[in-house]
Amino acid sequence: MHYPADKETLVEHAKKKGADKTTLDALSSMPKKEYDSPAAVTEAVTKKK
Repeated sequence: MHYPADKETLVEHAKKKGADKTTLDALSSMPKKEYDSPAAVTEAVTKKK
């Protein structure tokens, strides 16, 4: 995965890699923006909970 990446790219990449429904739901619930690192994605996912 190359960063920065937008939400749609992250979701598509996860689908191609066989991510489970929980992971795809978490990624899909993130704000629509560009993420500059895996840490930024983790932060966005954990803020939703």
